[in-house]
Amino acid sequence: MVPKGLYRFQEENDREIEDNTPEEGEIVKPTVQQMNDINNWVHYTPSILKQGRLKHKEPKAEEGGDEEEGAAMKREIAKDPWEPRLKPIVKDNKTIGGMPAWILRSYNLNE
Repeated sequence: MVPKGLYRFQEENDREIEDNTPEEGEIVKPTVQQMNDINNWVHYTPSILKQGRLKHKEPKAEEGGDEEEGAAMKREIAKDPWEPRLKPIVKDNKTIGGMPAWILRSYNLNE
Protein backbone atom coordinates (compact mmCIF):
# COMPACT_ATOMS: atom_id res chain seq x y z
CA MET A 1 0.00 0.00 0.00
CA VAL A 2 1.09 3.55 -0.69
CA PRO A 3 -0.39 6.97 0.05
CA LYS A 4 -2.76 8.21 -2.66
CA GLY A 5 -1.24 10.62 -5.17
CA LEU A 6 2.38 9.41 -5.10
CA TYR A 7 1.97 7.35 -8.29
CA ARG A 8 0.00 7.61 -11.53
CA PHE A 9 -0.68 5.40 -14.53
CA GLN A 10 1.66 5.58 -17.50
CA GLU A 11 0.08 7.24 -20.52
CA GLU A 12 0.86 4.40 -22.93
CA ASN A 13 -0.02 1.51 -20.58
CA ASP A 14 -2.84 1.64 -18.03
CA ARG A 15 -1.50 -1.45 -16.20
CA GLU A 16 1.87 0.14 -15.38
CA ILE A 17 2.44 2.98 -12.94
CA GLU A 18 5.14 5.61 -12.50
CA ASP A 19 6.11 8.27 -9.98
CA ASN A 20 3.70 11.18 -9.98
CA THR A 21 6.07 14.08 -10.65
CA PRO A 22 4.11 17.24 -11.42
CA GLU A 23 5.65 19.88 -13.66
CA GLU A 24 5.16 22.61 -11.03
CA GLY A 25 7.66 21.04 -8.60
CA GLU A 26 7.70 18.23 -6.11
CA ILE A 27 4.59 16.46 -4.94
CA VAL A 28 3.49 17.33 -1.43
CA LYS A 29 3.96 14.35 0.88
CA PRO A 30 0.99 13.55 3.14
CA THR A 31 1.13 14.51 6.79
CA VAL A 32 0.89 11.95 9.59
CA GLN A 33 -2.72 13.02 10.19
CA GLN A 34 -3.57 12.48 6.50
CA MET A 35 -1.91 9.06 6.56
CA ASN A 36 -4.19 8.15 9.46
CA ASP A 37 -7.20 8.37 7.07
CA ILE A 38 -7.95 5.03 5.40
CA ASN A 39 -9.24 6.86 2.30
CA ASN A 40 -5.69 8.07 1.56
CA TRP A 41 -4.23 4.60 0.89
CA VAL A 42 -4.14 2.70 -2.43
CA HIS A 43 -2.76 -0.63 -3.66
CA TYR A 44 0.67 -0.42 -5.32
CA THR A 45 1.38 -3.97 -6.47
CA PRO A 46 -0.71 -5.81 -9.07
CA SER A 47 -3.37 -8.12 -7.70
CA ILE A 48 -2.97 -11.89 -7.76
CA LEU A 49 -5.20 -13.56 -10.32
CA LYS A 50 -7.29 -16.65 -9.62
CA GLN A 51 -4.58 -18.53 -11.57
CA GLY A 52 -2.17 -17.64 -8.75
CA ARG A 53 -0.14 -15.41 -11.08
CA LEU A 54 0.26 -11.67 -11.71
CA LYS A 55 -0.08 -12.00 -15.49
CA HIS A 56 -2.36 -14.23 -17.52
CA LYS A 57 -0.65 -17.22 -19.08
CA GLU A 58 -0.79 -17.54 -22.84
CA PRO A 59 -3.78 -19.69 -23.80
CA LYS A 60 -3.06 -22.76 -25.87
CA ALA A 61 -3.93 -22.35 -29.54
CA GLU A 62 -6.73 -24.58 -30.70
CA GLU A 63 -5.75 -26.86 -33.58
CA GLY A 64 -7.42 -26.04 -36.86
CA GLY A 65 -8.93 -22.91 -35.40
CA ASP A 66 -8.89 -19.79 -37.51
CA GLU A 67 -9.23 -17.66 -34.45
CA GLU A 68 -8.41 -13.99 -34.62
CA GLU A 69 -5.06 -13.16 -33.03
CA GLY A 70 -5.55 -12.06 -29.43
CA ALA A 71 -9.13 -13.32 -29.13
CA ALA A 72 -8.05 -16.26 -26.95
CA MET A 73 -6.16 -13.90 -24.64
CA LYS A 74 -9.19 -11.59 -24.43
CA ARG A 75 -11.33 -14.56 -23.36
CA GLU A 76 -8.72 -15.53 -20.76
CA ILE A 77 -8.71 -11.99 -19.34
CA ALA A 78 -12.53 -11.88 -19.32
CA LYS A 79 -12.61 -15.11 -17.24
CA ASP A 80 -10.12 -13.76 -14.71
CA PRO A 81 -9.96 -9.93 -14.86
CA TRP A 82 -7.34 -7.80 -13.14
CA GLU A 83 -8.11 -5.68 -10.15
CA PRO A 84 -7.15 -2.10 -11.01
CA ARG A 85 -3.81 -0.90 -9.68
CA LEU A 86 -3.90 2.15 -7.41
CA LYS A 87 -7.36 1.02 -6.25
CA PRO A 88 -8.33 2.57 -2.88
CA ILE A 89 -8.11 0.00 -0.10
CA VAL A 90 -11.57 1.02 1.16
CA LYS A 91 -13.01 -0.60 -2.02
CA ASP A 92 -11.64 -4.04 -1.09
CA ASN A 93 -14.22 -6.71 -0.33
CA LYS A 94 -15.14 -7.20 3.30
CA THR A 95 -13.86 -10.27 5.10
CA ILE A 96 -15.95 -13.21 6.24
CA GLY A 97 -18.15 -11.88 9.01
CA GLY A 98 -18.54 -8.46 7.37
CA MET A 99 -15.41 -6.88 8.80
CA PRO A 100 -13.49 -4.36 6.65
CA ALA A 101 -10.45 -5.74 4.82
CA TRP A 102 -8.17 -3.04 6.28
CA ILE A 103 -8.00 -1.25 9.62
CA LEU A 104 -5.53 1.53 10.35
CA ARG A 105 -3.93 1.85 13.74
CA SER A 106 -1.69 4.70 14.81
CA TYR A 107 0.24 5.35 17.95
CA ASN A 108 1.74 8.45 19.59
CA LEU A 109 0.03 10.98 17.36
CA ASN A 110 0.83 14.32 18.86
CA GLU A 111 -0.98 17.31 17.46
